[in-house]
Amino acid sequence: EPDPQDEPPENGGIPPVARLHELQISQAFIQGLRIAQLDDSRLSAATIARLRSPSHEPHTITDLERAALRMFLARGDASEENYTDHRAAMSELHPEDTALPTYEQLKILVAELTGIHALREDMCINSCIAYTGPFAERNTCPYCSEPRYDEVQTTRARTNIPRRTFHTFPLGPQIQAM
Repeated sequence: EPDPQDEPPENGGIPPVARLHELQISQAFIQGLRIAQLDDSRLSAATIARLRSPSHEPHTITDLERAALRMFLARGDASEENYTDHRAAMSELHPEDTALPTYEQLKILVAELTGIHALREDMCINSCIAYTGPFAERNTCPYCSEPRYDEVQTTRARTNIPRRTFHTFPLGPQIQAM
């Protein structure tokens, strides 16, 4: 049974008085930020090198890549379904343009152009926590006691398969891309 101090406030908001356990968790995150270093991050070596020595040369892209980027950003949601529909329509109209990037190829192109690569993080199936910082090594949620990994898929795949994940975009590459 979870410790009552671990339970989130009933209204989901900020508790009127901070609890000792919550302060300890906050301090653990702050300490992690204080000692954080690029070399200890989960950023790729290429991303770290780019942060340390940014390129000042413009990237060269083909006309088809430019068209693909415009389709990708056209509606603002940049969803896979939206892009795939636009790509199919463009391919029907111009069947000779076989080099129009797929959605996956376009995501790679955007990451290469901007230097911004998403990092995938595990999270509680009920969105209580992200398994980062002081929670990184946990296998169950401290608030709802749900397991981090899907037991059936993990057994089948022979590797830990998280029940829920989210993507985050590191701040450094975003600022650098501006």
